[in-house]
Amino acid sequence: MSFWEKFWLVFILFNLLLIAILWLYPRVKYDWLNKISDSLILSLPFQGFPSLLGEIANLRISQVLVSIGLIMVLLLYLKKDENLLSQKVNSFFLWASAFFLVSVPGWFYIINFNRFLQFLVGTLLVFGATFIISHFGQNIWRKVRLLMITMIITSLFGLYQLITDMLNLTEISLLKEGYTKAVFGISRIHSFLPEPLYLAGVLFFPIFLASLYWLTNQNLFTLEKLIKSPKLLWITQPRIINLGLLILFGLVFLLTYSKSAFLAISINLALLVFLSVKKYQQWSLLKIAFVGIGLATISVFTASLASPTLSAAIIEIRNNFIKSLTGESASAVERKAFTKNAADILSEFSVTGIGLGQFGPQVAFVLRHFYNSDQLIINNIYLEVWLENGFLAFCLFIGLWLWVLMKNWRYLIYTPNWTEPLIVLRLALVLTLQSYLIQWFFFSPLYIMPIFILLGLLLALDRQEQVQPPDNQNF
Repeated sequence: MSFWEKFWLVFILFNLLLIAILWLYPRVKYDWLNKISDSLILSLPFQGFPSLLGEIANLRISQVLVSIGLIMVLLLYLKKDENLLSQKVNSFFLWASAFFLVSVPGWFYIINFNRFLQFLVGTLLVFGATFIISHFGQNIWRKVRLLMITMIITSLFGLYQLITDMLNLTEISLLKEGYTKAVFGISRIHSFLPEPLYLAGVLFFPIFLASLYWLTNQNLFTLEKLIKSPKLLWITQPRIINLGLLILFGLVFLLTYSKSAFLAISINLALLVFLSVKKYQQWSLLKIAFVGIGLATISVFTASLASPTLSAAIIEIRNNFIKSLTGESASAVERKAFTKNAADILSEFSVTGIGLGQFGPQVAFVLRHFYNSDQLIINNIYLEVWLENGFLAFCLFIGLWLWVLMKNWRYLIYTPNWTEPLIVLRLALVLTLQSYLIQWFFFSPLYIMPIFILLGLLLALDRQEQVQPPDNQNF
């Protein structure tokens, strides 16, 4: 796209935005922010949709919603809306503001302004999503219900991708090239998300929540209105419903074959097993974990004997896993190259950073043998934040997440009853974010919308718990 084409496109978009703002100003209502918040929750797994402005930016549905929400906040502020002005801003956003402020020195070293602008806007929007969800949601249980239903649909679509691809109907599976059975002999599903790694990430929360509801024998969904036959009422039991959800989410999670996600969830599931004994006084989760691993091993072994295709796929996956551990796989070689070059640049710009999104442009020539080398990312968020934002921003970024986790763990530790629905929800969100923080060692960039949507839900609990929870807390 030429300069003048970009100019006229931006000019038209700016005028359309101005018209929309003028139309919204007299009509906008505070309650609309709750609808935006609910819509953001629904958008969580839909991060793989095509760009609206392909050559300029990768604009997602969630980013559009956040933009609309922030414009509404601004208009309500200009109108001096009492509900908005009565809101107390969460302390988290003091950390976030400081993070952006100390990142400014790195902006003086930018060599690709378009990429910088893309990363800056993307990062601002994910923090904006957290702000909207944490401050303007009126019913957190409705949001959790919407999220779980959305994740069920996402998981079922992932299974559709598996079935169609394995039946040689790859053209209608909507699987991206590189994730079909042609690679490993079995499909790596990604559902509505860009990559299997992202699908595995968004499954952290439903897996932990269903596990905790199974552990506490509480209903995640009530099915009494749907099932009328007395002979089928056993299906409505909390343990049965949650076990069914765990099987669905767990199967789809395994089919992503995301090694970083497997590592992250294994660590936090081990913590959950410890908590099940320590806080819930139950050994059943530990027993089921051993039984589940045993049954899965037997099932895979039996299936590999019965199917040569599956046997070949298992061998290929095993070999790839071993190569990843030894650093010989293609992805491991890439990570080594990216890390080495990032470290070389960091030695010179460790204090100020090189500016958001500038790793790719800085190493484009050195790593020119990689496809789209000027678009490369480090695939380690901690190293990337330090390199592109500077040392002070890196320290604030670490401090920001430590503050969130320590604050919530302190709340949990001093809570005597861990079976209360709000406590269960808080624990599920904490375990989810901890899993993401581990997975973030193996991917980037910073503006991963699902992480910040779930962070918004966790921060919203500080406000929601000041309100008496409803009598019926079943989902």
